[in-house]
Amino acid sequence: MIQYPPIAYLTMLDHEKAEKAFREEGLFPKAELVASFKGYMEYVATEDETGISEAMREKRLELCQRFLEKLQACHLPTQVEPRWFYEYDFEDTSIELNLCRATELEWRDGGLTMTSEVEFTLICVECEMLSVEEFAKLYGVTPVTVRQWIRRGKLRTARKMGGEWVIPELADKPERGYEPAWYVMKEPGAISVEEYPFAEYSTMILIDQDKDNKDLFHVRFVNKDKKMHQVLDLGRKDTEALERALIATGKTTQAGRVQYVPEKIVEE
Repeated sequence: MIQYPPIAYLTMLDHEKAEKAFREEGLFPKAELVASFKGYMEYVATEDETGISEAMREKRLELCQRFLEKLQACHLPTQVEPRWFYEYDFEDTSIELNLCRATELEWRDGGLTMTSEVEFTLICVECEMLSVEEFAKLYGVTPVTVRQWIRRGKLRTARKMGGEWVIPELADKPERGYEPAWYVMKEPGAISVEEYPFAEYSTMILIDQDKDNKDLFHVRFVNKDKKMHQVLDLGRKDTEALERALIATGKTTQAGRVQYVPEKIVEE
């Protein structure tokens, strides 16, 4: 007869594995941060990242260099407190160095699964914001084309400043066709769109194009804390108007943005 270890024993072993993996994979001293970020820059410079233009690659590397200089110049303590670690994150318009805290660690399917929270943003390097004309010149198109991209919700990191549209230099030339949208609110209640009252209470708004009818879009208003999930079907014109309204607020970020999970590298 096979004797299985008690469930509590298995849980304890999994907990130890998760804690061990966290210490092995996390970034704790400055030396690991610098070496890891240099590794990422080398990857951006040499690898063929799918869907990224050369213009965007150059702009990303320029921003990375500015971030690296700030990182090298600052003094950072080695993280020794349990479950605290460093992480760098690529936002729509910036690169950030965050001090994070792991709230949950699990060993699942042979690997570490972690839930964490950003406690402090220690470094933030912003990219430049380009006018419609500057962005058009960067990608060899007309300003009219750029405004059409904005009107159709294809430049989702564009913002309105002083009544004029500006686009972060990290934004890339849009692909043909519709790409699913995933808007994350920077803070609860940040968005108010009169025609869509559920937007104010959403923490995320997801938009997908129907597989069969290309003029039909499924909009999901989600609030995980309140366990709200409301679905609204819209036509193309209304969907474009909703996306323009969300983009113009400057109070959303795009889920699925670049977030590098660095390897743990220590320079000799």
